[in-house]
Amino acid sequence: MNNKILAIFFSSDSLNTIFSTHSFFIEKLSQNFEKIYFLNLKYLDHYIKKKEISAEIFNNKLNTPFVFPKNFQIKNFRSKEETERFLKDKEIIGISINNFGTDLPSLKLLLYLKKFKIQHIEINDISNIKIKSKIEIKYILKGIKFKLSKIFYNILLFLLSYIGLISKIEIKFTSKKTEKIFEKLIIALKLSRIKHRKLINSKAFDILNDEKIQINEDKITLIDDFFEHPTSLKLRGEIDQRSVNNHYDLLVKMLHLLSEKFQKEIVVCIHPKDDLESKKKIFSSFKVVKYKTRENILKSFLVIFFESSAIIDAIILKKKIITIYSPYVDDNVKNASNTYRDKIGIHQININEDFNNIESDLVYKLEKNKEKYDNFIDNYVSPNGIEPGYKTIINKLKKKYF
Repeated sequence: MNNKILAIFFSSDSLNTIFSTHSFFIEKLSQNFEKIYFLNLKYLDHYIKKKEISAEIFNNKLNTPFVFPKNFQIKNFRSKEETERFLKDKEIIGISINNFGTDLPSLKLLLYLKKFKIQHIEINDISNIKIKSKIEIKYILKGIKFKLSKIFYNILLFLLSYIGLISKIEIKFTSKKTEKIFEKLIIALKLSRIKHRKLINSKAFDILNDEKIQINEDKITLIDDFFEHPTSLKLRGEIDQRSVNNHYDLLVKMLHLLSEKFQKEIVVCIHPKDDLESKKKIFSSFKVVKYKTRENILKSFLVIFFESSAIIDAIILKKKIITIYSPYVDDNVKNASNTYRDKIGIHQININEDFNNIESDLVYKLEKNKEKYDNFIDNYVSPNGIEPGYKTIINKLKKKYF
């Protein structure tokens, strides 16, 4: 009897977290494999760490157009006993998409999973430039603590995998073409937690080359910053409310001016973990949505953002793009805005400037900057020629495991 199964690891109270971001790839998997399991480790993670479960009810409702395939099955493990009944005597080909080591496991969870026969596959198909987090002087203690804990975690992760107490990653599929010599060396010397690295084209490339999409320029889309992002809070704590208020006062003013100038409606797209109701109050004059960033980018005349991997769709489509520099956000968001300006050529506007006289040649500048996007697309979006990334992944999985 064949007990080999294909599974996707995730950790959430809701399906929206994974499906809002990865529905395209998940659908391709469903078309190529007989059955796929979704193994939710959130409750098991709480159980192992002896923490109270924050949400007893799992939300199966999807806030996306995606239709849940019949050959998918969800498992919300709530105890070790339940986990072991399912995983016992099975070989798991376990896929983790852009979340291994962050959303998924604590070290305790990884140590626990080592007792099962799991082939770990990691997919990093987000085509974005790497922006290193900085320690701000005024948050120096928090920043140092965050950096040291991350270094300690990575060292411990490596040591535990090296001595065999946690599993190594069998294959890492990545759309990042540039690779440091040091990273190549540690993989070649088998000192890395990654056994094999396979270059693929990015998720954004796959989607925009596979789907019959309708593109227009009906609106202006803002991809809003998420002040309460868990990583940001660990680095710098809460930003004072006066700075937050000043930031949004200026941002709303700018949006009104741009809407009036170009005669376009404004749609504000927020982070999947952000609070929809509070953002509706802040942007009371505009439409505010969650889980619908991509579909609004496709319909945009102009896309405005601070820092977000979602901007890749706009870059591929050669949309007019503005990155916002705000003196009221933390230094890492400022650094990200500067990086998008300097490395990709995206036009930057300082939110603290007087917008009553928005440049008369703004559209010309935005159109001209599109010419600078090609180098980024070649290195980060489609580094593997013309083969879709999902095909590379599926073909490799079938050949190696099925």
